[in-house]
Amino acid sequence: MKRISILYLIDQLRNMGGAEGNLVNILSHLDPQRFRYSLYTFQLESPLKELLQEKNLICNQIPYPTSISGMKKFLAVARKIRSQEIDILHSYFESSDIWGTLLAKLTGIPVIISSKRDLGFLKSKKVLLAYRLINPFVTKVISVSEAVKRQVAIQEQISENKIVTIYNGVELGKFCNSDHRSDLREKLGLNPYSAVVGLLANIKPIKGIEFFIQTAARMVKQFPETQFIIIGGCLPTIECQSYFQKLRRLVNDLRLEKNLFFLGERSDIPELLSLVDISVLSSLSEGFSNTVIESMAAGKPLVVTDVGGNSEAVIHQQTGFVVPPKNVDKLTEAITILLTDRNLADKMGRAGQKRAQQLFSLETMISKVEELYHSTLNWLNC
Repeated sequence: MKRISILYLIDQLRNMGGAEGNLVNILSHLDPQRFRYSLYTFQLESPLKELLQEKNLICNQIPYPTSISGMKKFLAVARKIRSQEIDILHSYFESSDIWGTLLAKLTGIPVIISSKRDLGFLKSKKVLLAYRLINPFVTKVISVSEAVKRQVAIQEQISENKIVTIYNGVELGKFCNSDHRSDLREKLGLNPYSAVVGLLANIKPIKGIEFFIQTAARMVKQFPETQFIIIGGCLPTIECQSYFQKLRRLVNDLRLEKNLFFLGERSDIPELLSLVDISVLSSLSEGFSNTVIESMAAGKPLVVTDVGGNSEAVIHQQTGFVVPPKNVDKLTEAITILLTDRNLADKMGRAGQKRAQQLFSLETMISKVEELYHSTLNWLNC
């Protein structure tokens, strides 16, 4: 049986966000007997470059066709791709969606699949216009949540029948079998006997981390020994660096230096989750958070904001609490309940872990992606 050939195109590979993690997981777990792939990006940087090398994933670079020389190089790469007889182009992010559609048309790739991973809060009017022009040529759109599906249909004026929701999946075993609580607490300088409330997110304004910090300031008045950790890297952009400095000043102004710690970008997320008692996500917008389902897989009760797909993952008052965004009162109230009622916290953690095993395993996600590839090609050939 002929293997299906897939070309993956992503705007840039420089840090491990949700989309990058999703792509690496797909590439690492596709059935090699049924699929072959090639990976292209417009921008490849460390540390993702080294990570791909460690996983033996080959990545090719393609130039942005935004200048005469760039277009010439783009067309040269297109000629090379045309000879490879690609069946499917699967793109991530705006530039890859737009230029990838052109690439597919130039090279005769019959199936175009776009991956939508957020609520489109950064899409300009020009980008939305471009989407409305290219979407008639797109075969299928993968959304990471029903919330994203609805928003894409409205924003890009595309039929919901063209959009398929496939939730993110994680390697459950990495999280449910990890227990490094005592050793890691000591290495991080945390009190081994005090509760730890954690937030896992890259440091950028859309994550609403200032509301987590303000909540921590209220919590320590009632629970002075409670420790708060923020796990996530900061992109080297002016916006993110400025936001990080703002957060640091806020910690100092609220005198939280002894209770709240920035741990930076880490590769030992399962181990860090093992020492967290409550996992929090204070985002202002979210497609479908990997850190939420990782926390569920680790058996941790959650407090998340009611944005995007958060309420599709976390069931309010069953696996955690879903609270309004930008609402420090509600964040404080939910965390207080979990800190004071450990039986409830444990019950919610176990329920969340069971839900993750049922719905959010990596195997389930890969199976649904592979099935979409097959069904779309079969439909096209009928």
